[in-house]
Amino acid sequence: MNFLENFTLLKWDIKWYHELVGRGGIGVQWDVVVKRVEGHQAVVSFQDGEEVVIPLKYLPLQCRVGDVLKIEVYFNPFETLERLFNGPESV
Repeated sequence: MNFLENFTLLKWDIKWYHELVGRGGIGVQWDVVVKRVEGHQAVVSFQDGEEVVIPLKYLPLQCRVGDVLKIEVYFNPFETLERLFNGPESV
């Protein structure tokens, strides 16, 4: 990618980022319930009943079956740009 391509991509991503922030679309959050613990993993259930397995190392210490956890996921536009410009091994 040359400088002009990088600049155009950066300009578009910054505009897109501001639109996302303005609409509140940059992150999502859910409440999940710890359904069971199996070895080094926990099975958590979303409100719609879908279950996901998460390694215990990513959950709070002393997390127990029945605990309600809040999961938040955010888009990181700056790290995304860094990755695009420097390659996948940069993050």
